[in-house]
Formats: sequence, C-alpha cells, structure tokens
Amino acid sequence: MTIGIYGHGVIGKNLKKLFEVLTIEYCIFDDYDDAYNQLEKLCLCEIIFLCAERYDILQNMQNKLEMYNIEQNNIRYYQGVYFYEETQNLIQTIWSSSNDFIAFIKNDSQKSDCLKSKLQDVSKEYHRILNEAKLNYARIQNELYSKNEDIFTELYKTSKIEVKFKWYPFFANQILNNANDPFGFREKIIWDREFYRESELICVFGDSQTYGVTVGDNDTIPKQLERKLKTIKGRNFTVLNLSINASTLTHQMQLFILLAEKLKPKIVVSLFGFDLVNSFFMCEKLLSDNHLHYFHYIEKEIKGFYKSNIPLLGEAKMVNKYIKDEAIIQSLVFRLNQFSRIVQSLGIPFFAYLEPSLVLKKVWHEKEREKYNNWLIESASPDYGYIMQKIPFLIDFLDRSLAEQKYLKHYDNLNFLIENCKDALFDDYIHLNAKGNNILTDYIARNLNV
Repeated sequence: MTIGIYGHGVIGKNLKKLFEVLTIEYCIFDDYDDAYNQLEKLCLCEIIFLCAERYDILQNMQNKLEMYNIEQNNIRYYQGVYFYEETQNLIQTIWSSSNDFIAFIKNDSQKSDCLKSKLQDVSKEYHRILNEAKLNYARIQNELYSKNEDIFTELYKTSKIEVKFKWYPFFANQILNNANDPFGFREKIIWDREFYRESELICVFGDSQTYGVTVGDNDTIPKQLERKLKTIKGRNFTVLNLSINASTLTHQMQLFILLAEKLKPKIVVSLFGFDLVNSFFMCEKLLSDNHLHYFHYIEKEIKGFYKSNIPLLGEAKMVNKYIKDEAIIQSLVFRLNQFSRIVQSLGIPFFAYLEPSLVLKKVWHEKEREKYNNWLIESASPDYGYIMQKIPFLIDFLDRSLAEQKYLKHYDNLNFLIENCKDALFDDYIHLNAKGNNILTDYIARNLNV
C-alpha cells in the first residue's frame, strides 16, 4: 500500500525520512511545488498525511481533499511531534516492517494521537540513553578542562626544529565542496612569503561563519575586509581566509604554528564562536590519560594533507547540561590566551572577535524567524535547542572572564553590532549573510587601526 504525503515543506520532508527508515512506499503532493502537484495520484492512496504546522493550513488541505471525495477516516495529521533521525534504530524495533506501521496508523485517530505518543516515547527513551552517556562523558570532560596544561607552548617550541606534525584540523568534518585549497580553505593559498612581498599580509582565522558557508566568494568577511583596506591610499593589503568549517581556537593555533607563521603576517585576526558548542584537545597525553576516544578513520581520510611521525589527536565535545559552564569558559579563555601569547611573542598584533549569534539579536526579521523555525524542525534535536538557550549565558560569562585576563590585548564581542538591527542579517540560525558580514568588516577595518 502507498501512503500519501500532502505538503513537501520541512514537515513533509521529516515524515518522508520516517517512511524511508521503515521502507514504506509513499507519494507526495504539494500546492506550491511543481514537481509534486499531481493530486490525482495522492487520491489513490489509502491513507493520506497532511503535513503542516498551522491548523488553518491543515484545514484548507482537508477541504481540498474533500472535493475529491476522500473519506475523513483516510486522513491523518502530522503536526506538533516529529521524527528524530537519531532514533531510527529504536523506531525499527517498534515497527519491524512497513505492514506493522500501516496496520498501526489505520487504527489511529485523525490527529495521529497514537503516532505522536509513540514518537514521544521513542524520543524519551533515546534521550534517557543519551543522557546516561552524557553524564559519563561530562565527568571526563570536566576533569580534562580543569587541567589546563599549556600544551601549545611545547608544540610551538618543538615546531622550531625539523619536525612535522600530523594535522587534524577537519576533525570528523568533511571538507566543503567549494574549498579550493588541499588543506580545506576556501581559496587556494600560496605558502611562500616571497609571493606576498609587495603586500601587507593579514591572516584571518575562523570557523564556518568566517569561511562564508552561506555567501558568495566575494562576500566573505576576509574578502570584504581586503576590499575595505585596499581603499587606504598608498597601502596594499592581502587578507588570507584561513578558516575551516567547524574549527575551533585549538585548530586556529595549530594552523598558525604549522602553516601561517612562516608567512610572517602583519596582523593575525581570530573570529570564533563554534568553541561555545565544541571544544577540541590536540594532545595525545591528555586523551590517553582520560581514556577519550580517537577516531582512527580520520587519519585515513586526510593523511595525504600532512605527513608526520608525531600524531596530534583530537576529541570533540557537544555541549550538554552536565558539563559545567565554568569548564567551557575556562577552557576557551585559556585557548585565547595561548593563541594571543604565541602570536604576540613574534611581535605580531593579535585581534580576537566573538562572532554574533542570532539568539542575541533583539529584533528578528521575519525571514530570520522563518529560517530558524525551519531549522528547528529539520534538525529535530533538543540538543540544539538547549545550546541556543545556553549561548547568551556562556557569552556573558566569557566577557566577564576575559575582562580579568592580562594577555589578550584586543578582544571584542561583536554582538553589539547587530543586536538592534531590524534587517535580516542571518542566512540561517547561525551564519551571517553578506549584509551582516559587511557590518562586521566595517568595524574590524576601523578597529585594526592600520
């Protein structure tokens, strides 16, 4: 039997994922998608799910189906409670075959009360198991944070001699399709200082925001910054985008030591934000002492990028409620101090900027709210919601902590630039659009004081 899906937005796509996990045949109809506008095929389905968040839209869908004499008891609502991809193994233990699921929904109410209840139960069980694992993992991470060993001073000293390090900047992350450099950078980088002899070189490090995952080549923060600086009469600036998707301050330091230092930049700029969600430790001793996992497949994936005899290993941590705020911020402040000390010890000015976050924008444009809500439905993970709620507190904690440190001379939390803007500045829940990048680069260009 084929089941119909009416609505091909984020909710319909979520239901489609559930059907694909259960290997259920389905057809799709959508009023606004030309690829799925054959209502006649939908009318042949024995059960039809109406997929929308608002009840008035669901009612309009139902009225349209009634014009085709489709009986009420063949219609189901899919609204309010959704399928989490992470729960698919548990889902398959409830409905071991498509026939089991079809028999189940045939006996369900029009509002799919039984389906909602099952999805909620599965979600609770998944998060019970997950929280158990998180508790144990948080214990290990909290211990690890408290050590704060200055591993990068040793790395820096060691890098002065003829030793090469294994490089894991992409840790468990794929290189993006528009990367034009074998190391995963967006632009092809020439690793020869002589190539930039006529330029004042600025190296900009960052994560996906600075990389520019949602904007064109000419609208990234480094490209816009370069254009603004080139308007200074008699000066010739080159700005390198040394950002890696999902990278952290740990990665940025490693990139500087292994690759960028030899270019002798005039200024180093670090934009960060992903550290509030993930932290990385690139030290074999710390990992082995705390029994943290090292994913060996990473080495196979990127071993061609940097040959070495000495491994630097990493472990990723997704924020969860069991890891102390103090531990996260203590680690982040420590990494910022490390990075600034390494760069400034060479006589290079170091500027650090915290990237803006949509959740700190006081007035959301309707496009930003729509994209954020769609993202919540598509991700269908309470973890992300928790992180978004936690970020304002972590940022406030970070600012207060950095006010007390002595190494970092130039730091700004850039949220003040966007918090009162009514325009749409974000392309999704976290990444600025070209206009948002322009606001940031205007400020950074002035702040560098070149």
